[in-house]
Amino acid sequence: MPPAISFAHMWLSSRQCSRLPMNGRLCQRAFQKEKKPAKRLDTSHGRHMTCDEALDYLAKAQWEATMKDLHKEAGPVFKQWRNKIMEFERDEKKKKDDAEKNRRKEEKAQDHEKKEEEKRLEKAKAKTAKQEERKSVKALREAEEAARKAARLAARRKGKGRKARTIVEAAADRDELDSAKLPRPKLRPRYQGAHSGTRSATAEHDVPSISPSQPTSNFTPELQNFAQTRKVDSSCQPINHNDSSGSKVAPLRRSTRLRES
Repeated sequence: MPPAISFAHMWLSSRQCSRLPMNGRLCQRAFQKEKKPAKRLDTSHGRHMTCDEALDYLAKAQWEATMKDLHKEAGPVFKQWRNKIMEFERDEKKKKDDAEKNRRKEEKAQDHEKKEEEKRLEKAKAKTAKQEERKSVKALREAEEAARKAARLAARRKGKGRKARTIVEAAADRDELDSAKLPRPKLRPRYQGAHSGTRSATAEHDVPSISPSQPTSNFTPELQNFAQTRKVDSSCQPINHNDSSGSKVAPLRRSTRLRES
């Protein structure tokens, strides 16, 4: 005769499976171990349940029923807590992701700024080097031009020939000659001849006549010196070439060069 525990177990299993369809598998495996193959629950090899096993099973069934009622009553609260926990975890993950994103963005901005600064420094260095190169080239050209001018002037002083000059070189030479201080030319007296009857041997067409009424303060230094010379020479009387005896006398030559002050 099969033991009564088998019928009780089958009745409880069927009842719990009807009540808890999700826990039916757990109810069927109530007396099985996890690492062993499932045992068939039948009337063969039946035995009586011990007191401890019966009490444990009844306590477990009562606990499951109580927990089912508790979950049913506290389900909305548990759901709110679960939603809050999930929201908190989601916010923490979002904060972490935002912090990581901001860190990468800052690193990228720093790298970009560093590259821009390097580019600016390289550009400024290249500009400075170019300016220095231009200055050196300009100084070299000026030195070469000065050397060519010096050689040209030296060759001109020595009387040596040179190749045909360009228009620019000719203009530069004219400027150099114009800038030089040339001596003022002296007046050349006119010679009238030995038998001329003129009163003065000085050329009247070369220099203007000086009258006593005309002031000499407005004249140039050369004309003032010439005026003083005329005043001195005006006291000299011309010599007659025919004296009273009728004999010819050679005329006295007089120097008509201007006296320099």
